[in-house]
Amino acid sequence: MRFVRVFVSVLVLLVVFFLNTSNSFAASYIDKEVDSKVTTESVKSASSLEELKNQIHQAMSKRQTSFTIEYTGNPNKLTENIKKIVEQIFTEDEYLNYDYRSYRYTWKNSGNRAVIDFNVSYFQTKEQLEYVNKRIQEILDDIIDPSMNDHEKVKAVHDYIVLNVKYDTTYNQSHNAAYFALKNGVTMCNGYSMLAYQMLEELGIPVRFISGRAGKENHVWNLVQLDGKWYHLDVTWDDPSPDEPGRVMYDYYLLSDQEIQKDHSWKEGGLNGLNPPYPQANTVYLNELVKLGEMELMENLGLHYLTSDWTVNENQLSSYLKGKLTNQEKSFSFRFVTSRSNEFQQMVSKATNGMRFKNLNWQIAEYQRTPEQDYIVNVTVGY
Repeated sequence: MRFVRVFVSVLVLLVVFFLNTSNSFAASYIDKEVDSKVTTESVKSASSLEELKNQIHQAMSKRQTSFTIEYTGNPNKLTENIKKIVEQIFTEDEYLNYDYRSYRYTWKNSGNRAVIDFNVSYFQTKEQLEYVNKRIQEILDDIIDPSMNDHEKVKAVHDYIVLNVKYDTTYNQSHNAAYFALKNGVTMCNGYSMLAYQMLEELGIPVRFISGRAGKENHVWNLVQLDGKWYHLDVTWDDPSPDEPGRVMYDYYLLSDQEIQKDHSWKEGGLNGLNPPYPQANTVYLNELVKLGEMELMENLGLHYLTSDWTVNENQLSSYLKGKLTNQEKSFSFRFVTSRSNEFQQMVSKATNGMRFKNLNWQIAEYQRTPEQDYIVNVTVGY
C-alpha cells in the first residue's frame, strides 16, 4: 500500500491511494495494463458507503475491467473503507470471489469529493459468462430428468464434468474457469469447481466453494448440501489425470470433513481469507444412502464396497474365494483390506490351492475413499 501526497496551490490537497491485490490460488500470471480512460457518461456516483458498495458490485458483476466512481460522502478513512467494501463484496458473492484475478484502484480527492478509478482482472469476460450460463442450461436440459431427486442430480452433474472436462496439465492459469471447461474441455481446479457450482446452483442445490491445500498444492473444491447435510465434493480429484475417456471416479464424492482430511486441509476464510465460514460436514454419505434406501445409487457410486457384505480381510480371503469358486462364479469383485498388497498373488494361490478351474485373473486397484490400506479387486474365472 502506498500513499502519495502532492500539494497543488495553497488550498487544495490531493491524495492518491494505490492498492493491488490478487486471488491467492491464481498462482502466477501476467497482469496486462488496461486503458483506464473513461468518459463522463461512464462515471458513476455514490453519496454513501452503501451506494459505493453497490456501484462497485454492479460494475464487477458486469465484469467491467475499468470503471470510475465519484464519491461525495464522508472521505474520512476512505482508503480503509474501500478495502473493506471490496472484501465484503467478495465475501457475499462467492462466485465473483473465485472469478476475479486481481484488482487495483487509485483515488484522489479535494474536500468532500473523491474520484475512484478501478482496474479489475477476471478469469472470464461478460461475454464468456453469458456463454457459460447458456451452455449450462442446455446441458442440464439434456442430463437432468424431472423424476430425479437431488442425490441423483448431483451425480449427474459430477459425472458430466468428469466425462467432458480434462485437467490442464500445462497449468495454464488464464484458463482456470468454467468457460474454458465448457468451450475447450480443459481447465484446472478453479474451473472444475466453478462449473460444478453454477450447475448445482442452477438446480437449486445449496453449494459452496472451499479452498485450501490438497496434496502439496493450493486447491479449490466444493461443499454440497443434501437433505440439510453438507458434504465435500472434489470433482477435480475424481477426474483421472492423465485423462481416461469414459472413466468416472468417486473417491472424493460427498465426503465428510474427517474423510477428506486425509489429504485435504483448509482454514476459515479459504486461501484469500474472504470466504464466509464453512459449514461442518460431519455426515458419512454411505449411512445416509442406507437410511434412504438408495441401494442402486449406492452401488453405482461404488459405496457398496464399504459394507461388510463386500469387504474381505486377509483372514477371510481363503473362505471367500473358495465360496465363489465352489459356486462357479465367473466374475466378482470385493474390497480387500490388507497391509500386504504386494503379496496378493501368493495369498490367492494359497487360498485356491486344490480348487478346480482353468484360469483365474484379477485386477487390483487402491481404494482412495478410506484411510485404510484397502483395494478393489475384480476377479474373472474360467472353468
